[in-house]
Amino acid sequence: EELVEREEVKKEILQLLKSRKSELESQRYPPQKIINAIDFLVKCVEEYDSLAHGPTPSRIAVEALRPEGEKRLTVIYAPEPVDARKLVFRLISSLFSLRKRQILGSRVLIVLDEAQEFIPDRTSKEDWTHYSNLAVERLLRQGRKYKLNCLISTQRVAHLNVNAIQQVQSYFVGTLPREYDRRVVAEATGVSPEILDKTALYDVGEWLFTSFRATKLRNVPVTVRAENGEKELLEGLK
Repeated sequence: EELVEREEVKKEILQLLKSRKSELESQRYPPQKIINAIDFLVKCVEEYDSLAHGPTPSRIAVEALRPEGEKRLTVIYAPEPVDARKLVFRLISSLFSLRKRQILGSRVLIVLDEAQEFIPDRTSKEDWTHYSNLAVERLLRQGRKYKLNCLISTQRVAHLNVNAIQQVQSYFVGTLPREYDRRVVAEATGVSPEILDKTALYDVGEWLFTSFRATKLRNVPVTVRAENGEKELLEGLK
């Protein structure tokens, strides 16, 4: 019964939005920005299925912002890139909305693997890269003051939005065999390209680490070695 009721509400909302869009388009000078906003809302409503596919982004956000002291790990697997971008956009939007009402609660760390899928250098509204890009860049730029943090991971640095990665405070740079990737990292971090060239010779577990916040050394990287990264990760999650 609840699903039927939700479906009826969904149809009613869509009908109202589309009706309003038709009215605006019939005007002599249609307000295109408002029409675009309505198109976006229609797209969200049409593709939103609140119960059929498990927890919604808003529910995940509520769970993530439980009182401090309650540690938890949530792993989200979304094999389709478009679905993953929609989820990331809605999750980050929900986290900001909730955290602006009340700053108290746990510090949240969002880890985005294959970051080029969410913050590519070329975006489109059709495949949701435009919206995921806006959301992740906002998280990197403003998240710290709301106790919302982000870790991005990728093997394709050259495909990332440079404006987004310039908001990152700490960088771990592994083996980068491609020169163009090293130039992108050099531009984002301020580290000398000659130093980054050495990463092409790094062994497994070796990283170039740079973070003014952590080391108080601006643009001065250090080489670190992780003997067993998986073991350290498991210890940190306990």
